[in-house]
Amino acid sequence: MELIELYNYTVEDQIQQHENEVDLIAWQTALLMNASGNYKKHITPEMLVGKEKEKESSSSRLDADKDRDTVMAELMDKFK
Repeated sequence: MELIELYNYTVEDQIQQHENEVDLIAWQTALLMNASGNYKKHITPEMLVGKEKEKESSSSRLDADKDRDTVMAELMDKFK
């Protein structure tokens, strides 16, 4: 049992180290991209890694789908 716990801890530690490295690289890349001045919109590390998508909850996605369907139905009725 102790061996399994040690293995799980090691795996979790490696995953955390990898996530920290990805965050560091994304931060450095965002700084370089923003310093270049070639982008109209401010680039954030979260945009590069894709963490903004993870923050969006499934309930808000469902609401957006319902809103989209409602708008589509209204447009279809308008242009018939």
